[in-house]
Amino acid sequence: MKIKLFLLGFGLALSALSCYASDIPDFYFYDCESKFSNLTGYCQESLDVTIKLPKEFKDMALMGHYMQKSKAGTIGGGSSFRAIAKSADGECILLIPDEKSEAKSFSLHENDDCHNQIVHDVCWAANGVVSDQSYLSGKHSQTDMQKYVTEIDAAPLNADKAYLATLPLNNDTLMGKQFISETVVYMQKSQRIPVKVTLLFTAKGLNDKDKHVDAALKSIAYGDKKDWKYDKALDKKAAEKYFASFYKLAKSNDARTKDGTLLRILSD
Repeated sequence: MKIKLFLLGFGLALSALSCYASDIPDFYFYDCESKFSNLTGYCQESLDVTIKLPKEFKDMALMGHYMQKSKAGTIGGGSSFRAIAKSADGECILLIPDEKSEAKSFSLHENDDCHNQIVHDVCWAANGVVSDQSYLSGKHSQTDMQKYVTEIDAAPLNADKAYLATLPLNNDTLMGKQFISETVVYMQKSQRIPVKVTLLFTAKGLNDKDKHVDAALKSIAYGDKKDWKYDKALDKKAAEKYFASFYKLAKSNDARTKDGTLLRILSD
């Protein structure tokens, strides 16, 4: 139980802190295998959403936490991901958030609008504050959303609305490469769970940005089940089926490292 609570609380605790991140790696990975195909299976069975590994991307078979830095070097925009893949040259990284957590949140709040997530992401990139802080400070009203966010054709995604956000990064590092820009795809559909896909680019990777974004857009879509409703029992069954290695890790006392964590640091 302590291990499971640690896993659930770790990302929340770090993302809630606006502390200086000089000693905190940009990426943490859980010490278990997490194949992209597992996420694909889970999303199809539980959520009626297609999320496939894009063409020309290689599955890294990992899940973990991405600690995004602000321009001032603070952290506050951390997020968990269930799948990560890289382009053939490694200059682009694709992240799929923890859709299991999104499903749980949706079941509690039935929020099918990705607006709040967009505001959160843009405010962090533009102002170095998370969205609730920006609302309190009024900085969200000073942020030109149109500078960063573009609405795109949602029809190919079988969605009601779809958006692309192009945001700056601050040399976040993975495998010795520094990523300077991100493009985030958001899509939403009435009474469905909002979906988000993030692509990180190095300076060199930006040369192939359009190709990689297009590949990502072709790999995601809502299904056609008109009577789809969130089913807690079905979701639990699908999660246990496709994320078995993670649950095994979370339940095993032997999985803890000497300092009591379940994470191994693979970044620089």
